Amino acid sequence: MAKTTKAAAIPTPETVVAEFAEKRSSSGLLELIRAADRGDRQALSHLRLIYEAVPAITDAVSSWQYSVERDILGTAQPGATETLAAQANRLRKRLAGEAPSPLESVLVNRVVLDHLHALNCEQTLQQKLAGSLSLAQGEYFHKQAERAQRRLLRSTKALAEVRRLLRPTVQINVAEQQVVAGTVNTGSNQTA
Repeated sequence: MAKTTKAAAIPTPETVVAEFAEKRSSSGLLELIRAADRGDRQALSHLRLIYEAVPAITDAVSSWQYSVERDILGTAQPGATETLAAQANRLRKRLAGEAPSPLESVLVNRVVLDHLHALNCEQTLQQKLAGSLSLAQGEYFHKQAERAQRRLLRSTKALAEVRRLLRPTVQINVAEQQVVAGTVNTGSNQTA
């Protein structure tokens, strides 16, 4: 059980940091977040101290990314929601690779959100088409699905472009003349 301060019965910053160092997660941090959300100024002060001392701790707690994903998946049944969330996490890990740059991480998260949104819009379209719709309603849901698909394509293109730009450039000079310049593919899918 997390050690708490006497006045507010919230975990101390030291306890939260120690718990995170030991487990790479912290229920005490979640308690502090909830207390701060309820208006507890001491909890908010503790959060600031913790985030300053251990910035990486923020990666271990729920984020807006998680919240938005849950909002997109919120219309599904609980089992389907968990399955889709697990698939989204797996996709995120596969797209990110072993050591993504901060920009790649942001774009990977965007691709995952756009992917979930496109799937949700497509499912909504199919459900609506199975019922009775006016022409205007059908057009509306069709456009929503198309827009979501375009956003997904734009985000995947942006990720691919950033990765292309981040690859190291190789230049070969033959007889003091530049003859070949290009990028090196450092991915694991190279062929011999």
